Amino acid sequence: MKPASNPADKLLQSFRQNQIQFTRLMKRQAAHAKVLEHETFKLCSPYLSNMPTRLQVRSFPLGCKIKIDGELMPFRTPHTFNNLPPGQHVVELVYEDVNGKRSLRKTVQLVPNQRVVCKLHFKKPKTLATIG
Repeated sequence: MKPASNPADKLLQSFRQNQIQFTRLMKRQAAHAKVLEHETFKLCSPYLSNMPTRLQVRSFPLGCKIKIDGELMPFRTPHTFNNLPPGQHVVELVYEDVNGKRSLRKTVQLVPNQRVVCKLHFKKPKTLATIG
C-alpha cells in the first residue's frame, strides 16, 4: 500500500491494515481452537466410554420381546437399559399374536450421559372382510 496523503485516507488505510491483522489473528485462533478441541477429546475419551448410557425401549402394543445387537434380552417392553456401551446398537422388537410373529428394527446411537428413547409401533395387520 502506498502512504495516504490526507487524514481520511490515513484513517481508512489504518483501518484496513487492522482489519487484515484481525482476520489473520482470528484464523490462527480458530486453528488453535480446533487443535485444542481434538486434544481435549483424546484426553477425555477413555473417561467418556465409562460414563453411563440410558436406553428406553417402548412399543405399541406393550410386552414385545427385546433384542439388542441380535441378543435376546430377558425383558419385555417397556424397559430402560442403563450402562449399555456407548456407540451404535440395533434394537429389534418381536411381537407375537394370533397372526404370527412380526419384528421391527431400529438403529440407535448411544451417547454417554444421555438418554435415548426408542419407540416402535406395530401396525395392525390388514384383515380380509368375510362375506356371510
